[in-house]
Order: sequence, then structure tokens, then C-alpha cells
Amino acid sequence: MQKTLATTPRKAEALTWLSIKDKIDRTVGKDDPIYTNADSIRFVKSLYTAGAVKVIAVNIAVSPSSEDTRTLIVQMPKNGPQRQQILNIINPIAQAGGFEADTDFGQTYEMIFWD
Repeated sequence: MQKTLATTPRKAEALTWLSIKDKIDRTVGKDDPIYTNADSIRFVKSLYTAGAVKVIAVNIAVSPSSEDTRTLIVQMPKNGPQRQQILNIINPIAQAGGFEADTDFGQTYEMIFWD
């Protein structure tokens, strides 16, 4: 994950990026159903409320009227219960994409990818 963070040119702290006030529509997540900007902000805030240290939007796709990503990297907290809360948010997304649920093995980062 550290290599991805270091080498990805189009990345930003997710909440700050989603909250930019201009005419660009910014979203994270899937296309069906479409996550709105408000849905995206609520989702990222839920990760922070659960205890995420930082949430980074990576591989941001840019067009004239929108920016979006299907990939977030979450910096995990040290606290065990908070870590589990974050995994409880992430794992259903992973499983919906055909991936196995992650367990807490002390990882520093978790990736969320909407397929």
C-alpha cells in the first residue's frame, strides 16, 4: 500500500477532495447504484467515525465535469475495536466484489475497491 501511495499521481485525502466547492462532481464508489457526492462524503465520514487515521482517494479519474475513484486506501488505527469497526464497513464491499473478507492481522492500511 505504501508503494501505491507513493507512486499514484492522482490521489488526495478523500474528505477534503470530495468537499471542494466548484462545478466538478466528485464521487467515490460504484456506478450501480451511483454514489452521489453526498453519499461519498457520508461514506468517508463513516470511516473516520469508525476510527480511520486517514482516508486517501487514489487513481482519481478526471473528466471535464467530474472526478471519481473506485479505490480508497484507509490508514488503520491502532485500537482493536476501531480496527474491527472499519473492517465491518470494508468487508461487505470486498465480498460484493467477489473478494474474501479481511481479518485484523495488524495491517497499517486497508484498501477499498468497488468492482
